Amino acid sequence: MTDTPPVSAALPDPASGDEPFWGRLDGDRARSIFGVAYVVAVVATAAAVWLTVIAPGARAGGAGGSTGQIALVVLVANLALIAGLAFVIGRRVLALARGAHEAGSRLHLRFVALFSMVAVIPAVLIALVFGVLVNRGVDQWFSDNVQASVENGAVVGRAYIEDVSRSMDSDLMIISDQLSSARGLFGDRIRFNDALAQVGDIFGYPAIYILNGEGEILARAEQPGAPPLLLPPRAYLEDAAQGGKPPTDVTQHPDTVRSLIALPAYGDAYLYLVRPLQDGLITRG
Repeated sequence: MTDTPPVSAALPDPASGDEPFWGRLDGDRARSIFGVAYVVAVVATAAAVWLTVIAPGARAGGAGGSTGQIALVVLVANLALIAGLAFVIGRRVLALARGAHEAGSRLHLRFVALFSMVAVIPAVLIALVFGVLVNRGVDQWFSDNVQASVENGAVVGRAYIEDVSRSMDSDLMIISDQLSSARGLFGDRIRFNDALAQVGDIFGYPAIYILNGEGEILARAEQPGAPPLLLPPRAYLEDAAQGGKPPTDVTQHPDTVRSLIALPAYGDAYLYLVRPLQDGLITRG
């Protein structure tokens, strides 16, 4: 009597091409691929945050549009990667649910459910709290009190600039009279520039210039830290030559008020004053 060997079910050979694709992803290879995909998702998220938050402060000119498009592409790629990972996890959970009658499947399914709750519930709570805080903060930005404060600050800024302009008009008249009496020093430019600097110290102007009708500098007195020289337009010189209210210009970067008046005692010459303002005052006004 011969023993008949028991008939065993043929197991698929991993080396052969008979094993399905999802079966080949159920082992260590699946864990490695999942880990690599998770790292890529983290890097993509960090890159998107950098492009959205940090990069706008460092870019200049027309780089804003290209940076925004790159951030959008990174976010879409990250979304596709996360969707693929979610599909793989969902398939594994569905397989566990279908095999609930097998030993250990129910316990495994409970572990998956518990870990999923631990991961999802804090994220949902943080999203809700963050959403409430952001909404309340944005609402406060546009509240009546904030808008009134901003408008009042703009009104105060404009009023201050107008007051500076009126003060400069008065100073122009006084300084021009004093320079008319000092016409004899104009031939000695060194002494005249020193006298001009003393006038600037007295009236609080870090830069005083004497210009001719072409906008060329005849004399100058600049204190340390004075704003850079910005010659007035030709139209301002023509307006000043006609008399009346001295033409005034408000410039930015740095914020300054510039005004000039004709000096008949010096021929075709003009007194040009520069008064610096607090940085950002013109923008707020």
